[in-house]
Amino acid sequence: MTQRQIRLPDYYLDIGKGTNQIVMLEAATNIITILSRQDVLELPFTLPTGSYVVGENSHFGVARSPKSRSQYYFDYELGPLYRNFLSKDILFKLLPEKLTPRANARNEIAKDTGKQGDINDVKGWCKLLTKHPTICLKTPNLFIESKPISPLVAEGWMYRKETGWILNGCRSHTEAYANADDMILQYLNDIIDDLWHEFSDKTKFMLGWPLKLEHRNRVNSKENEYGEKGWLCGRANKEKNLKKGDIVLKNVPNMKALYTLASMFLDSTLNDDGNIILRTRKDNPYCADQQPGIDFLMTHVVANTAFHLKGGVARSNIYFWWMRNRIKRVMAMRVFNTKNPETWQVSAMGCKRRDGNFGLKGSTTITLMDGKTKKYLKDEYMPETKFTDDEDAMFIELRTQGRHAIQEILRIFKKKTKAWVEERNMVEERQNLPAQLELV
Repeated sequence: MTQRQIRLPDYYLDIGKGTNQIVMLEAATNIITILSRQDVLELPFTLPTGSYVVGENSHFGVARSPKSRSQYYFDYELGPLYRNFLSKDILFKLLPEKLTPRANARNEIAKDTGKQGDINDVKGWCKLLTKHPTICLKTPNLFIESKPISPLVAEGWMYRKETGWILNGCRSHTEAYANADDMILQYLNDIIDDLWHEFSDKTKFMLGWPLKLEHRNRVNSKENEYGEKGWLCGRANKEKNLKKGDIVLKNVPNMKALYTLASMFLDSTLNDDGNIILRTRKDNPYCADQQPGIDFLMTHVVANTAFHLKGGVARSNIYFWWMRNRIKRVMAMRVFNTKNPETWQVSAMGCKRRDGNFGLKGSTTITLMDGKTKKYLKDEYMPETKFTDDEDAMFIELRTQGRHAIQEILRIFKKKTKAWVEERNMVEERQNLPAQLELV
């Protein structure tokens, strides 16, 4: 099978800190050029036809407004710039600014604290895209001055906000993720056995679910208060609603993650008629009263993009509390051959992060495994804290596997939630029918 040819940018743009100058790097010659504000607006007419130009989204993808002064161009300047690039057959894409620290750290470029610091940014981006050319870049809005926010994005924001309301309602309950009246939990309890058979082994692995049936239903001599045999829980686990010393009848997956993904299709409460609420898209006339698609949820609710700003509760539950901890534990077992994730996080190499820095304010002292301590200052360049190439490849592999697991769970939930709601509502109607006849 032939692989798709991936084109690398010819020019990289970034705006200098506290200056009126724009930094442009020509990738072929590695030459830095300082441009003025007007020079950038004239780039479509000065660069060769067929060129490929990229710039940071925070500077060249967002228009300046009275509430935000970090942007450099107004919408009436960006719109013509995008259209002029298109008319001159010049490809222009936007870089996710959230990946700039990784671009610098992974390519061993120390962050310059002076006014020319963005020279390092364009060099870092050039090296990062050369090493990882499949990083997703954003296409600019050609009509940003007339349509600053597309209807699809606005609908996605509202759907994400409504999902956050459902999750916050569950979290604020005294029995978080264990309320018997919660419709989403009732749904998960009804189908939990079917899910184990329908999920692929890779998805069960990312959920922390045993792959073999005998391991899932393992039994030892421990008994609970009802005389049921199971295995003894060695430590508390909020995600699985377990306390130390509990007798667990069978292993359960990460219920917080499953609840979060199921909340994208179901509401936790009943409507005024006492029926279960199946969530649908309402603001789009082309798919009104239809269940959201997987791509819509991955982009606008899960926020599976480096361009997200406020990811919301759903993204926090999925990527921070589930995916991050799961990947950390798996890498601990693979890299250090141990089941303790802290051994990987605080090892003889220091507190490892992918971007090569601790993300702590001020200064911090790290106690290493050999008993020695090491003090680091904020923003200090620490090459020993970065991922090695093998660790970076392992992280990408696990993160990709996790993304595929999310998509698989959403596909299964989309099919099962609709059938479950119709069946439950039908049962409720049959149970209420005799009472209605008596009233007649």
